[in-house]
Amino acid sequence: TVSKEVIISGGAINSPQILMVSGIDPKQHLEQLSIPVVQDLPVGEIFYDQQTVPGLMFSTNISANKPDMKQYIRDYLGGLGSLTTTAGISGIGPTEAAGTFFLDWLEMTEENWEALSRPLLRKYMWAVFPVLLEPKSKGTVKLETKDPLDYPVLDSNLYSDHDDLKRMLAAIKDIFKISETSAFQKIDLKYVSDPLPACKDYEHLSFDYWTCALKQLTYPIVEGVATCRMGPKDDKAAVVDNKLKVYGIDGMRVVDASIIPFSFAHPVPTVYMVGEKAADLIREEYGDL
Repeated sequence: TVSKEVIISGGAINSPQILMVSGIDPKQHLEQLSIPVVQDLPVGEIFYDQQTVPGLMFSTNISANKPDMKQYIRDYLGGLGSLTTTAGISGIGPTEAAGTFFLDWLEMTEENWEALSRPLLRKYMWAVFPVLLEPKSKGTVKLETKDPLDYPVLDSNLYSDHDDLKRMLAAIKDIFKISETSAFQKIDLKYVSDPLPACKDYEHLSFDYWTCALKQLTYPIVEGVATCRMGPKDDKAAVVDNKLKVYGIDGMRVVDASIIPFSFAHPVPTVYMVGEKAADLIREEYGDL
Protein backbone atom coordinates (compact mmCIF):
# COMPACT_ATOMS: atom_id res chain seq x y z
CA THR A 1 0.00 0.00 0.00
CA VAL A 2 1.30 3.45 -0.97
CA SER A 3 0.45 6.21 1.51
CA LYS A 4 1.26 9.08 -0.86
CA GLU A 5 2.80 8.20 -4.23
CA VAL A 6 5.42 6.22 -6.16
CA ILE A 7 8.19 8.05 -8.01
CA ILE A 8 9.69 6.26 -11.01
CA SER A 9 13.21 7.47 -11.76
CA GLY A 10 14.93 4.83 -13.84
CA GLY A 11 15.98 6.99 -16.77
CA ALA A 12 14.85 7.07 -20.38
CA ILE A 13 15.21 3.31 -20.75
CA ASN A 14 14.38 1.72 -17.41
CA SER A 15 11.45 3.99 -16.51
CA PRO A 16 9.44 2.98 -19.58
CA GLN A 17 10.44 -0.63 -18.93
CA ILE A 18 9.09 -0.43 -15.37
CA LEU A 19 5.83 1.06 -16.61
CA MET A 20 5.48 -1.47 -19.41
CA VAL A 21 5.99 -4.58 -17.24
CA SER A 22 3.49 -3.02 -14.82
CA GLY A 23 0.82 -2.88 -17.51
CA ILE A 24 1.15 0.76 -18.59
CA ASP A 25 1.80 0.79 -22.35
CA PRO A 26 -0.04 0.58 -25.66
CA LYS A 27 -2.63 -2.16 -25.33
CA GLN A 28 -1.47 -4.10 -28.40
CA HIS A 29 2.13 -4.39 -27.18
CA LEU A 30 1.04 -5.57 -23.71
CA GLU A 31 -1.36 -8.15 -25.11
CA GLN A 32 1.39 -9.60 -27.31
CA LEU A 33 3.36 -10.33 -24.13
CA SER A 34 0.33 -11.45 -22.08
CA ILE A 35 0.71 -8.53 -19.67
CA PRO A 36 -2.61 -7.33 -18.15
CA VAL A 37 -3.44 -3.83 -19.36
CA VAL A 38 -3.66 -1.30 -16.52
CA GLN A 39 -3.52 1.85 -18.64
CA ASP A 40 -3.22 2.28 -22.41
CA LEU A 41 -0.51 4.95 -22.82
CA PRO A 42 2.19 5.52 -25.49
CA VAL A 43 5.11 4.52 -23.24
CA GLY A 44 8.30 3.96 -25.23
CA GLU A 45 6.68 4.93 -28.51
CA ILE A 46 9.07 7.87 -28.95
CA PHE A 47 12.81 7.67 -28.25
CA TYR A 48 15.01 10.56 -29.35
CA ASP A 49 18.58 9.32 -29.08
CA GLN A 50 21.69 11.39 -29.66
CA GLN A 51 24.41 9.98 -31.89
CA THR A 52 28.07 10.35 -32.68
CA VAL A 53 30.50 9.34 -35.43
CA PRO A 54 33.75 7.75 -34.23
CA GLY A 55 36.58 7.45 -36.70
CA LEU A 56 37.35 11.05 -37.65
CA MET A 57 41.01 10.66 -36.73
CA PHE A 58 43.81 12.83 -38.13
CA SER A 59 47.57 12.22 -38.03
CA THR A 60 50.07 14.90 -36.96
CA ASN A 61 53.82 15.28 -37.44
CA ILE A 62 54.49 15.47 -33.68
CA SER A 63 57.27 13.01 -32.94
CA ALA A 64 57.33 10.72 -29.92
CA ASN A 65 60.98 11.72 -29.52
CA LYS A 66 60.30 15.45 -29.53
CA PRO A 67 61.54 16.66 -26.11
CA ASP A 68 59.24 19.67 -25.95
CA MET A 69 56.13 17.82 -27.19
CA LYS A 70 53.93 18.98 -24.30
CA GLN A 71 54.91 22.58 -24.82
CA TYR A 72 54.32 22.10 -28.55
CA ILE A 73 50.74 21.01 -27.86
CA ARG A 74 50.17 23.90 -25.46
CA ASP A 75 51.47 26.41 -28.00
CA TYR A 76 49.40 25.19 -30.94
CA LEU A 77 46.40 23.35 -29.49
CA GLY A 78 45.70 25.27 -26.29
CA GLY A 79 46.55 22.97 -23.40
CA LEU A 80 46.64 19.57 -21.78
CA GLY A 81 44.68 17.81 -19.08
CA SER A 82 41.19 16.51 -18.35
CA LEU A 83 39.62 19.99 -18.16
CA THR A 84 40.75 20.81 -21.71
CA THR A 85 39.01 17.84 -23.32
CA THR A 86 35.57 16.33 -23.62
CA ALA A 87 34.72 13.53 -21.16
CA GLY A 88 38.09 13.88 -19.47
CA ILE A 89 39.88 11.98 -22.24
CA SER A 90 43.23 13.63 -22.90
CA GLY A 91 44.64 10.90 -25.12
CA ILE A 92 43.61 7.77 -26.99
CA GLY A 93 45.14 6.15 -30.04
CA PRO A 94 45.13 3.04 -32.24
CA THR A 95 46.55 0.82 -29.51
CA GLU A 96 45.19 -2.50 -28.25
CA ALA A 97 43.16 -0.65 -25.59
CA ALA A 98 41.78 1.78 -28.15
CA GLY A 99 40.90 -1.11 -30.43
CA THR A 100 38.87 -2.69 -27.65
CA PHE A 101 37.14 0.65 -27.06
CA PHE A 102 36.13 1.03 -30.70
CA LEU A 103 35.25 -2.61 -31.36
CA ASP A 104 33.31 -3.34 -28.18
CA TRP A 105 31.88 -0.14 -26.73
CA LEU A 106 31.32 1.60 -30.08
CA GLU A 107 30.35 -1.67 -31.78
CA MET A 108 32.63 -1.09 -34.75
CA THR A 109 33.48 -3.98 -37.05
CA GLU A 110 37.07 -5.20 -37.19
CA GLU A 111 37.22 -4.37 -40.92
CA ASN A 112 36.20 -0.75 -40.32
CA TRP A 113 38.60 -0.37 -37.39
CA GLU A 114 41.46 -1.73 -39.49
CA ALA A 115 40.70 0.70 -42.31
CA LEU A 116 40.60 3.66 -39.93
CA SER A 117 43.52 2.82 -37.66
CA ARG A 118 46.14 1.09 -39.83
CA PRO A 119 47.51 4.32 -41.39
CA LEU A 120 47.71 5.89 -37.91
CA LEU A 121 49.87 3.28 -36.20
CA ARG A 122 52.85 4.77 -34.33
CA LYS A 123 51.64 8.30 -35.05
CA TYR A 124 50.25 11.01 -32.85
CA MET A 125 46.70 11.85 -33.76
CA TRP A 126 43.79 14.23 -33.22
CA ALA A 127 40.23 12.95 -33.27
CA VAL A 128 36.76 14.50 -33.29
CA PHE A 129 33.48 12.86 -32.27
CA PRO A 130 30.67 15.04 -33.67
CA VAL A 131 27.44 14.65 -31.70
CA LEU A 132 23.99 15.35 -33.14
CA LEU A 133 22.25 16.99 -30.17
CA GLU A 134 18.84 17.65 -31.75
CA PRO A 135 17.88 14.48 -33.61
CA LYS A 136 14.57 14.40 -35.43
CA SER A 137 14.62 10.64 -36.02
CA LYS A 138 12.24 8.82 -33.69
CA GLY A 139 13.13 5.46 -32.23
CA THR A 140 11.33 3.22 -29.74
CA VAL A 141 11.87 1.31 -26.52
CA LYS A 142 9.98 -2.01 -26.35
CA LEU A 143 9.89 -5.07 -24.13
CA GLU A 144 11.52 -8.28 -25.31
CA THR A 145 9.71 -10.28 -22.62
CA LYS A 146 7.58 -9.52 -19.58
CA ASP A 147 10.46 -10.45 -17.26
CA PRO A 148 11.62 -7.18 -15.62
CA LEU A 149 15.18 -8.55 -15.44
CA ASP A 150 15.42 -8.95 -19.23
CA TYR A 151 16.83 -6.03 -21.20
CA PRO A 152 14.33 -4.01 -23.23
CA VAL A 153 14.78 -3.62 -26.98
CA LEU A 154 16.15 -0.24 -28.06
CA ASP A 155 15.67 0.97 -31.62
CA SER A 156 17.30 4.38 -32.05
CA ASN A 157 16.17 4.38 -35.72
CA LEU A 158 19.05 6.69 -36.63
CA TYR A 159 18.79 8.72 -39.86
CA SER A 160 15.16 7.74 -40.41
CA ASP A 161 14.70 11.50 -40.73
CA HIS A 162 16.95 12.51 -43.63
CA ASP A 163 17.56 15.94 -42.10
CA ASP A 164 19.68 14.26 -39.40
CA LEU A 165 21.92 12.78 -42.08
CA LYS A 166 22.30 16.16 -43.80
CA ARG A 167 23.25 17.88 -40.55
CA MET A 168 25.85 15.24 -39.67
CA LEU A 169 27.36 15.55 -43.15
CA ALA A 170 27.55 19.32 -42.60
CA ALA A 171 29.33 18.71 -39.28
CA ILE A 172 31.94 16.54 -40.99
CA LYS A 173 32.50 19.25 -43.58
CA ASP A 174 33.10 21.74 -40.76
CA ILE A 175 35.54 19.36 -39.05
CA PHE A 176 37.67 19.18 -42.19
CA LYS A 177 37.60 22.99 -42.43
CA ILE A 178 38.88 23.17 -38.83
CA SER A 179 41.65 20.71 -39.68
CA GLU A 180 42.78 23.06 -42.46
CA THR A 181 43.23 26.09 -40.19
CA SER A 182 46.71 27.46 -39.64
CA ALA A 183 46.87 26.23 -36.04
CA PHE A 184 46.44 22.62 -37.12
CA GLN A 185 48.44 22.89 -40.31
CA LYS A 186 51.43 23.90 -38.19
CA ILE A 187 51.46 20.29 -37.02
CA ASP A 188 50.66 18.98 -40.51
CA LEU A 189 47.26 17.58 -39.63
CA LYS A 190 46.05 15.08 -42.23
CA TYR A 191 43.19 12.63 -42.58
CA VAL A 192 44.99 9.47 -43.64
CA SER A 193 42.54 6.63 -42.93
CA ASP A 194 41.80 4.09 -45.64
CA PRO A 195 38.35 3.82 -47.26
CA LEU A 196 35.84 1.70 -45.39
CA PRO A 197 35.31 -1.66 -47.12
CA ALA A 198 31.57 -1.05 -47.65
CA CYS A 199 32.22 2.37 -49.22
CA LYS A 200 35.06 1.59 -51.65
CA ASP A 201 32.84 2.13 -54.69
CA TYR A 202 32.67 5.86 -53.92
CA GLU A 203 35.40 8.44 -54.39
CA HIS A 204 37.26 8.56 -51.07
CA LEU A 205 36.11 11.47 -48.84
CA SER A 206 33.50 12.60 -51.37
CA PHE A 207 29.93 13.49 -50.36
CA ASP A 208 28.70 10.05 -51.44
CA TYR A 209 31.55 8.38 -49.56
CA TRP A 210 30.66 10.12 -46.29
CA THR A 211 26.97 9.38 -46.80
CA CYS A 212 27.93 5.71 -46.95
CA ALA A 213 30.48 5.98 -44.11
CA LEU A 214 28.01 7.59 -41.71
CA LYS A 215 25.74 4.58 -42.02
CA GLN A 216 28.70 2.35 -41.20
CA LEU A 217 30.12 4.29 -38.27
CA THR A 218 27.35 6.23 -36.52
CA TYR A 219 26.87 5.09 -32.96
CA PRO A 220 23.82 5.78 -30.73
CA ILE A 221 25.00 7.37 -27.50
CA VAL A 222 21.91 6.13 -25.60
CA GLU A 223 21.37 9.49 -23.90
CA GLY A 224 17.77 9.55 -25.01
CA VAL A 225 14.61 11.33 -23.95
CA ALA A 226 10.82 11.32 -24.51
CA THR A 227 10.02 7.67 -23.74
CA CYS A 228 7.59 8.85 -21.01
CA ARG A 229 6.96 12.16 -22.69
CA MET A 230 5.38 15.10 -20.84
CA GLY A 231 2.51 16.87 -22.58
CA PRO A 232 -1.09 18.10 -22.29
CA LYS A 233 -3.91 15.59 -21.97
CA ASP A 234 -4.91 15.97 -25.62
CA ASP A 235 -1.37 15.11 -26.76
CA LYS A 236 -1.61 11.54 -28.00
CA ALA A 237 2.14 11.07 -27.44
CA ALA A 238 2.07 12.19 -23.78
CA VAL A 239 2.54 9.85 -20.83
CA VAL A 240 2.78 12.37 -17.95
CA ASP A 241 1.25 15.78 -17.30
CA ASN A 242 3.04 19.01 -16.37
CA LYS A 243 3.25 17.84 -12.75
CA LEU A 244 4.98 14.66 -13.97
CA LYS A 245 2.00 12.48 -12.97
CA VAL A 246 1.23 9.44 -15.13
CA TYR A 247 -2.09 9.92 -16.90
CA GLY A 248 -4.84 7.70 -15.52
CA ILE A 249 -2.77 6.39 -12.59
CA ASP A 250 -3.23 7.77 -9.09
CA GLY A 251 -0.12 8.39 -7.03
CA MET A 252 2.60 7.86 -9.64
CA ARG A 253 5.14 10.30 -11.12
CA VAL A 254 8.05 9.87 -13.48
CA VAL A 255 11.05 12.07 -12.70
CA ASP A 256 13.97 11.69 -15.13
CA ALA A 257 15.08 12.26 -18.72
CA SER A 258 12.23 10.16 -20.12
CA ILE A 259 9.71 12.98 -19.57
CA ILE A 260 11.65 15.53 -21.68
CA PRO A 261 9.47 15.98 -24.81
CA PHE A 262 12.26 16.40 -27.36
CA SER A 263 16.04 16.35 -27.60
CA PHE A 264 17.81 19.71 -27.69
CA ALA A 265 21.12 19.32 -25.81
CA HIS A 266 22.95 16.95 -23.50
CA PRO A 267 20.16 15.87 -21.10
CA VAL A 268 22.07 15.98 -17.80
CA PRO A 269 21.53 19.69 -16.90
CA THR A 270 17.85 19.40 -17.83
CA VAL A 271 17.47 16.27 -15.70
CA TYR A 272 18.88 18.16 -12.69
CA MET A 273 16.20 20.81 -13.20
CA VAL A 274 13.48 18.17 -13.61
CA GLY A 275 14.48 16.74 -10.24
CA GLU A 276 14.45 20.18 -8.58
CA LYS A 277 11.05 20.97 -10.07
CA ALA A 278 9.65 17.61 -8.96
CA ALA A 279 10.84 18.31 -5.41
CA ASP A 280 8.99 21.65 -5.48
CA LEU A 281 5.82 20.01 -6.79
CA ILE A 282 5.89 17.36 -4.07
CA ARG A 283 6.42 19.98 -1.34
CA GLU A 284 3.52 22.02 -2.69
CA GLU A 285 1.24 19.00 -2.58
CA TYR A 286 2.31 17.37 0.67
CA GLY A 287 4.29 20.03 2.52
CA ASP A 288 7.80 19.43 3.86
CA LEU A 289 8.13 15.73 4.64
